[in-house]
Amino acid sequence: MNPELLAPARNLEVGKAAVNCGADAVYIGAPQFSARREAANSVADIARLITYAHRYMARVYVAVNTIFRTDQEVEEASRLLFTLHDAGVDGAIIQDMGLLEAGVPQMPIIASTQTHNADLKRIQFLENIGFNRVILARELGIDQIAHIRKHTRRIELEAFVHGALCMSYSGRCYLSDAIGGRSANRGECAQPCRKKYQLETAAGKIVTGGHLLSMKDLRRIDMLEQLLDAGVSSFKIEGRLKGLSYVTNVVSAYRAAMDRILNRRETRLSGDVYLHGIPPDVNRTFHRGYVTGFAVGDTEKMARFDTPKMMGEPIGQVLAVSSHLVRIKPLPGVELHGGDGICFMTGQGLCGTRLQKVTENGLVLQRIDHLSVGATLYRNRDHRFIELLEKNTTRRKVPVRMTVEASIDAVVLRCEDATGIAVTTHVIDDIAEAGNPQRMADLWQRQLQKSGDTEFQVTDVSLSGPIVPFMAISALNELRRTAMTRLGEARAQHMIAVRGACAMKCTPGLLNESVDGFENVTNSYARRFFERCGATGIESGLESRRAYDGMPVMTSKYCLRRELGMCLKRTSGTGDGAALFLRDMDFPARRLPLRFDCQACEMSVIYETTTPGND
Repeated sequence: MNPELLAPARNLEVGKAAVNCGADAVYIGAPQFSARREAANSVADIARLITYAHRYMARVYVAVNTIFRTDQEVEEASRLLFTLHDAGVDGAIIQDMGLLEAGVPQMPIIASTQTHNADLKRIQFLENIGFNRVILARELGIDQIAHIRKHTRRIELEAFVHGALCMSYSGRCYLSDAIGGRSANRGECAQPCRKKYQLETAAGKIVTGGHLLSMKDLRRIDMLEQLLDAGVSSFKIEGRLKGLSYVTNVVSAYRAAMDRILNRRETRLSGDVYLHGIPPDVNRTFHRGYVTGFAVGDTEKMARFDTPKMMGEPIGQVLAVSSHLVRIKPLPGVELHGGDGICFMTGQGLCGTRLQKVTENGLVLQRIDHLSVGATLYRNRDHRFIELLEKNTTRRKVPVRMTVEASIDAVVLRCEDATGIAVTTHVIDDIAEAGNPQRMADLWQRQLQKSGDTEFQVTDVSLSGPIVPFMAISALNELRRTAMTRLGEARAQHMIAVRGACAMKCTPGLLNESVDGFENVTNSYARRFFERCGATGIESGLESRRAYDGMPVMTSKYCLRRELGMCLKRTSGTGDGAALFLRDMDFPARRLPLRFDCQACEMSVIYETTTPGND
């Protein structure tokens, strides 16, 4: 397949905006069983998005990627997948293997990142049982992805390139469920990684404090070509909870970056044109600071301890504060407007306010609590930029060519897009040669080039044949409209025809090993699936037992020792190997031990009910 830019769709409106801005595919939450419960959508809205996306030959994938705690849920999800298939969905993202046993329709099935796709062995297993695509763990480096591509055959590799990062390996985070009964694997994550913690020794000595598990956001816009060369076929933007302005901005930026690569390589096929209302800039919509993740190593500072929110761009240093008026020493190139969001750090943490207006004497802020001279002001919401994005004026146009072959017996109009899909429309009645051939040829050119509000843009009109036929303007317009309608239908039919099929199978003996509780086997369908694959022993999933005592409820490639310069493997490290704990500052009685696997370069957060306040 051609490289795919994959965008999130919180709802129908955002999905359409993503397509307009250049997404080759969007992923959207199903009415039930989506790993983002707050981003569920009706089947009717999903069907409307499919109809719209297919006009541009963009695909729609639906997320049904929670685990199921009962067999009844598995059966309901299976029926839902068949309904979505009939609506025209191009693929389904799943986590629970019970669905494969209950039955999935003949369409591509994608292994969610929740299935912990972090090594070659796992991905080879998923390929062998018939998954069409695997969503890679965010923690994988480019070299690891290339190794996976080299040692797999047909399975497509999808990789995250932008958006929020989970602290834990996706699918293996149980802290939210352990402390509050809100399962991340059921779409209910309470984001305990964004909370405040205190790092301390066994004796209670404080090492540091802050939002110690809050990762910065991923940004790989400058690494797309490296990922492409490594074998990634789908480039995924995270954010099914994000709004219209975020998706419009980020998709537009990544579309432009992707097209620069494909145009240079002369591998871009569609040639679709994007008419942007405003140049995109990923630094001006929500982010917690950017990292490239573990793409080429682990030297970046991955977390932001001071706040889990967006600080934005610095705008200047405070020189004076009086009432609601603030005078600053502005940084060059920053243009402020009323309505901008302003924030600053204080001893109490990040404080936010709104810029009411800019005057000759300074900035009039809505509130200035705790703001002092010397503080740095940041703009975390560019009001005018967001306002323009939310108008969503970006238009996507599909280039087509019109060719007319005319004779006294017939006029044949051929309408063809850049991918080679073409339709013909014929006129065989009452054909007459134009009295003024040049004037008539000019009229054909003008009228056929009009595309109005359709998705098409006519880039070329050519006339050939022994005559230039006479035709009234109204008839010419109707001929053009008919051709474009038929081309749109042909493109939609092509999307269904090339959707692909599911190739699921369970080969006995394929999995000659035990399945532990971290595999999230929480229903009898999933158990039977693993049994048929030859598993030698199957533990019930942790979330079905709720037995978290002494268990790693978070396992991460992110490591606090490394982040703080205390890595035991590095000569520059200053750590002494003493036991470390996280104290939950919202519930100070709760203390979570940390476990370090230095050989694997992983950190685990352990839950202990024996610790006061943990039960």
